[in-house]
Amino acid sequence: MALEKARDWPGVLALCRRWTQAEPGNEDAWNSLGLAYGCLDRHQDAIAAYREAVRLKPDFAEAWNNLAIAYDLSGNRSAALEAVKELRRYDPQQADKLFNLIMKP
Repeated sequence: MALEKARDWPGVLALCRRWTQAEPGNEDAWNSLGLAYGCLDRHQDAIAAYREAVRLKPDFAEAWNNLAIAYDLSGNRSAALEAVKELRRYDPQQADKLFNLIMKP
């Protein structure tokens, strides 16, 4: 948390990489890794990490939300909307907010 508060994204990334190596089945570790990659504008890497998080825990609404955002930031609106569709199954209210954000011109 100290690294995140200091916005030391390379430090957060290194920590999250160690975390996913130590606990490869931990969906929170993969979600955090995705966040670190996203803060470094490494959207394709973030997407891969979020996809692993939702593979490990298909009902992980926060990871679906983050995945949709990462897809949108990468320019893949159709994939972003597919992730929003999955998010709707677990958090309809957040899915509606995110849908409206993605669809803004």
